[in-house]
Amino acid sequence: MIASYLAGYKSAYDSFERDLNRQPAFDPISFYAEIKGIEGNTFLVDGIEQNDAKYRGEFAFSVYGETKLDWKRTTINVSDFEVGDLISITLPKDELGPNSEIMELIYKIQLLDDEK
Repeated sequence: MIASYLAGYKSAYDSFERDLNRQPAFDPISFYAEIKGIEGNTFLVDGIEQNDAKYRGEFAFSVYGETKLDWKRTTINVSDFEVGDLISITLPKDELGPNSEIMELIYKIQLLDDEK
């Protein structure tokens, strides 16, 4: 009986640790934008009207090696994004917003298009 309890506890704890490792180590915010231009690893985007006011309008950001690029839970490359794509951008709440400010520390960019 004790062995069953310990096995169940170990399984639950391992699951808890996996969930912790999947979460960013900050309080994230996500918003949506349409890609207006891509030059190298720099994106020019236009935050959509449905976003909070801080995340509307045109702004730019660069993608670095630690930025996660995702489409349907699959890792993709900068070259997989195109002008006109709708994306979700996840970053710490305290980072800079739009109005042509360069955003740093982007945690994740997710391609939202159904087909690629």
